[in-house]
Amino acid sequence: MVADFNSLQNVINDNGANPSGKPFTLYYKFDMVKEITEYVAAIPVETAPQDLPSEISFDKMDACKTYQVVLNGPYSHLGNAWSAGMMHARSKVFKQAKNILPFEVYETDPSCTPENDNITTVHFPVA
Repeated sequence: MVADFNSLQNVINDNGANPSGKPFTLYYKFDMVKEITEYVAAIPVETAPQDLPSEISFDKMDACKTYQVVLNGPYSHLGNAWSAGMMHARSKVFKQAKNILPFEVYETDPSCTPENDNITTVHFPVA
């Protein structure tokens, strides 16, 4: 994932694009048993950069209401935030939207934030 975000940042830097929000990751598939994760790493920008490499695309994400779980600490504990959100959905604390992907927003920059001070918000779109 670090390499994916570094590639995105390089494209942004090379094209003079201006980030307009915090980096985030959309999750398509998350299978802990098979250790398979399919995701899209994203950095919001004001306008689409030119000359995008074939593995990078520009798209728009519509605003949505979400149920949020905030993790303060190392990324290695993100599974706890995800588990808490999924358990809240199962216990009907909120109704999760099935047609909108859940996502993580990285509130702090891990390159200049001590690992224990990282803040990540896991968003579960609400129906």
